[in-house]
Amino acid sequence: LATIFDTTQAAVPKVEETPEDESELAIEHKPRITIGPSPRHLAMISQGLAGQNPQVLTDVPKRLEALLPALMNSDSDKTAAVTAATIVASLLKCPSSKLRDEVLDKYAARLEKRCHELSAHALLTSLLAMQRLNEKGWTPPTSLLEKIAMFLDMKRYDLKPGTLYKAADALKSLNCSTSLRLEPRDAAPAV
Repeated sequence: LATIFDTTQAAVPKVEETPEDESELAIEHKPRITIGPSPRHLAMISQGLAGQNPQVLTDVPKRLEALLPALMNSDSDKTAAVTAATIVASLLKCPSSKLRDEVLDKYAARLEKRCHELSAHALLTSLLAMQRLNEKGWTPPTSLLEKIAMFLDMKRYDLKPGTLYKAADALKSLNCSTSLRLEPRDAAPAV
């Protein structure tokens, strides 16, 4: 409190002082607020757009494409893993472009740093989204795929029986060097 009081006192002119120019009263400060929506809010918007019925909202790809500059300029250093995963998955309906790939790379890098925070289901969903994005021209980083495989292996019992095979298939289709060892409970259900 003493430090705050000292800096506040220095910024306020004393009553005895009468500045000749009113501009001397102006206090310079730099706001700590960033301009623009947070990644969390952008994730909510992009997820909402991606989830729309294409018969009701026909221009979803254009709207997602219009969000790309805001996603690229947002501060991803503070982005939670679930937010990064949401952004990556929501761009499935976005047309392929250099900017889309840059945004995906940016949030994939963030996801790689924090994927340990995701649940097993969120890891599986993210991996399946990356598999579909790979079919649309974007290649997820191998290091991210390896981390997802590692955490899925650790959290395998959090998934319902008969679902981990989807992750193993996705990793194989993405040419990931790390594979998942499947137990009998992880196999695809018999048809």
